Amino acid sequence: MAARVTSSDVAALAGVSRATVSYVLTGNSRQTIPTETRERVRAAAAQLGYRVNAHARALVRGRSSLVLLILPDLPGTDVRSHFVGRATARIAADGYSLVLWTAGQGESLEALLENLTPAAVLTLFEPPKQDTAVLRAAGIPYFCASTDAETSANDVDAATGRLQVRHLAGAGHLRIGFLTTSDHRLQRFAAGRVDGARRMAAELGLPELVVHAVPDAGPARLAETQAVLRRWRQGPAPVTALCCYNDNYAALANRAAHLENIDIPGELSLIGVDDDEMSAFLDPPLTTVIIDIEGVADHLVAGFNHRLGAGPEPGPAPRPRIEVLPRESVARLSPEP
Repeated sequence: MAARVTSSDVAALAGVSRATVSYVLTGNSRQTIPTETRERVRAAAAQLGYRVNAHARALVRGRSSLVLLILPDLPGTDVRSHFVGRATARIAADGYSLVLWTAGQGESLEALLENLTPAAVLTLFEPPKQDTAVLRAAGIPYFCASTDAETSANDVDAATGRLQVRHLAGAGHLRIGFLTTSDHRLQRFAAGRVDGARRMAAELGLPELVVHAVPDAGPARLAETQAVLRRWRQGPAPVTALCCYNDNYAALANRAAHLENIDIPGELSLIGVDDDEMSAFLDPPLTTVIIDIEGVADHLVAGFNHRLGAGPEPGPAPRPRIEVLPRESVARLSPEP
């Protein structure tokens, strides 16, 4: 059995004292240690596989090494996974561990905090009043991505819908549909995307968008989507392009179109949102809108550090980068003679 790695081993490799190793790895903010030294100690600890005892770190800091991230009750997507991964990595770099809790599922926040005492709580949206009261009563600092997060999210989603329509119109499509969701958990996002798409169509002088909300679950959703596509493809001015709430709904539309013998993109172009991993492997590969929210994760961590007195107060939450990732599901229409 290999000998257990100790702080003395880390100190020897980094060329510093055991006390310096302790100060760096337990997050002791009362000691001034050069950044280069801190990096050398962390690199030595990583190389040797050394882990600080969590109880020792908590004693030095005077608080837990856990940070609670409250997530809204939403279906899982790659965007959510990337956000959590980014936040986890940034928190870990500061010597903390991230714990996830989905609001509205299982026990209440008050019950959770009976068994967990985090150093701080992070949220994307302002918590309900009863939860903020619980946090204040427990003396746990919390940081929200923005007190105006609801408005910010609506702006981002409206911009996403606008970008979808602008991309399709730029490819020559005039008659555009929007396949959205009826999932009540997603309405804060879906409403903004549909509204943004409608506004962009009006600004471009296009016919009014046709919109349909698909059931969020159950076997009827595919048959219903097939019926919607049949209806939209009929008549002298059929829909030639479809904005979809996200890549999952685009995949649903893609499957329904294949079953209806509607050629993608020859007869119907599709554009999704989120750049989920599977979108590149659809037939044809899906054109999608990327929403890069890594900056929001960084903003949350900066707010956490500020709440614990380890950094300046961050400004407003950054606006996510939004751009189209063109693939093969959007065809360019030739102008009518």
